[in-house]
Amino acid sequence: MGKECLLLVDDEQNILNALKRELREWAKERDLEIATATSARSGLEFLAERGEDTVIIMSDLKMPEMKGTDFLTQALNDYPDTVAILLTGLTEAADTAKAVGAGLFSCILKPWDSAKLLEELQKAYERNRSRRSRSRAAG
Repeated sequence: MGKECLLLVDDEQNILNALKRELREWAKERDLEIATATSARSGLEFLAERGEDTVIIMSDLKMPEMKGTDFLTQALNDYPDTVAILLTGLTEAADTAKAVGAGLFSCILKPWDSAKLLEELQKAYERNRSRRSRSRAAG
């Protein structure tokens, strides 16, 4: 296993840059690398290489090619210990319900509130720690 990481997936580079700036200190305190992908496909390619190292995935809902909900569903299927957060500027009930049914941990609305974002990430990080320790105990 390599260094643990937080994967941010959004088709808008400016959003990825803003999230990286906002989360840099939080990630550094937990010794997490911040990885980014500008599409669901590149996110899946990253996970094919580093899925076992990925602690949290935060994905935008609306992206070309594949919705964030479909991407996160596939990612959680392949890496069930990973914790998924959906980032959306929309309040599409059907997509959010689908994501929750697929095991989504949290949904954060854009523009995000910094304190809420960090609070949700911390809860997701703690959820991952407990899942991984249960997996190790069972395995």
